[in-house]
Amino acid sequence: MQKCIQSALITDVKGPKEGFATIKKAGFDAVDYNIDLLFTRNEMLSGKPSENFKDENLIPFMTEIRNAAQENGIAFGQMHAPFPTWMDGETEINENIFATIVKSIEMCAFCGCPRLIIHPAFIPGARAPMSKKCVHETNVKFYSVLIPYLKKYNVIGCLENLFLRDYEKKRIYAGACSDIHDTNALLDELNDIAGERRFGFCLDTGHLNLIGADQYEFITALGDRLETLHIQDNHGTEDEHLAPYMGNIIWERFFEGLRAINYRGNLSFETFGAVRIYPPEMAESVLNLLGDTAEYFKRRVTE
Repeated sequence: MQKCIQSALITDVKGPKEGFATIKKAGFDAVDYNIDLLFTRNEMLSGKPSENFKDENLIPFMTEIRNAAQENGIAFGQMHAPFPTWMDGETEINENIFATIVKSIEMCAFCGCPRLIIHPAFIPGARAPMSKKCVHETNVKFYSVLIPYLKKYNVIGCLENLFLRDYEKKRIYAGACSDIHDTNALLDELNDIAGERRFGFCLDTGHLNLIGADQYEFITALGDRLETLHIQDNHGTEDEHLAPYMGNIIWERFFEGLRAINYRGNLSFETFGAVRIYPPEMAESVLNLLGDTAEYFKRRVTE
């Protein structure tokens, strides 16, 4: 079981060598590499292809990242693909995003990374309300096209539970992959299409808390479909990405759920919010706290 932390606000701030050294010093074994930072939402909306994902720019950059991680004994537990991954009616934008996702799959293989987090179709971009059936069909079509690339590079595509926000009504709703029954049906159908287990699930604890769902019930319903995690905390009103115990998630339910399914995947922390709220001079202290928290979580899950 690897203790993993996202690279955002670490390697992109400190640089690859110092960043991975800091991650190692804090007690982590692996990284959730934020390759998504190479293609921002504003760049997507411009309608232009990503310059960062062109081979002449991407390969040298990722070679430096891979080598710095290896020098510090840090594995690539997972990567996070650019998102949103799909927008209704935006053919050119979707083609550009798709190209970066394919390149992200390729970079997983390049770095020896076994899994890529790929958000489900970005339903808020739809021009009209989408039924459950439409959401399901859209995502089956979207992920199915990725199967040949996932097979070629031997990568597991990980879907993630999302949420929707209505700013006018000041309400948060369950988004794609937040209904466990619909999620399991989607995963099973995709793996049937692939003819092998090529898709798994990344449970985001913070996103689950935003819709008031129970960690234990969601985890045990997923069972062995659960491939990895985005461990983060919040207060149920904003996607804060805090360290555990800084918000109001009931972590005992989380531990109970993982023990119930004998989970042995990554304990991956997506906690850039905890790093961001402290002064830059305290970043290493925050990472050390997160490393200690990861070790505690590991003991609680495997006890």
